[in-house]
Amino acid sequence: MRGHRVSWLRADALASLALVAVALPSQIATARLANLPATAGLYAFVARSLLFALLGTSPHLSVGADSTTAPVLATGVASIAAVGSARYAVAMAFTELLVGALLLAVGLLRLGWIAEFLSTPVMTGFLAGIGVEIIVRQFPAVLGVTGGGTSTVCRIREVVG
Repeated sequence: MRGHRVSWLRADALASLALVAVALPSQIATARLANLPATAGLYAFVARSLLFALLGTSPHLSVGADSTTAPVLATGVASIAAVGSARYAVAMAFTELLVGALLLAVGLLRLGWIAEFLSTPVMTGFLAGIGVEIIVRQFPAVLGVTGGGTSTVCRIREVVG
């Protein structure tokens, strides 16, 4: 807050409201992609925002759950715990904490250069796959039908059926 001026408070308040208007629905949707209750997305947003306010270095970034990684983590955690169970929620929280610790370690050890080894086609394929997964997971809600299935192909079959 060093260097902050009182005259900026109105603009900061409006920017905060705009952020909340965009971020809250996004965080709720991301929680649903991870097969978690909407409140989990809200808690994640608040916790990450507070941590970033304390530790972050950029005043222009917003942090929260990420819709590209949520389905990947959900798939991994679903292999060890039943979706919707208390064990699933605990495993998901533990996985998130591990990922956060890993990212912190990568940052502290200055290992970001490793990402240069990921080629553009690999990253494009990864993001395209995540896009397909997000779309397929949202089909039931958009079409107003019941969904189901444990894989992308099974989810498509359920919606078509």
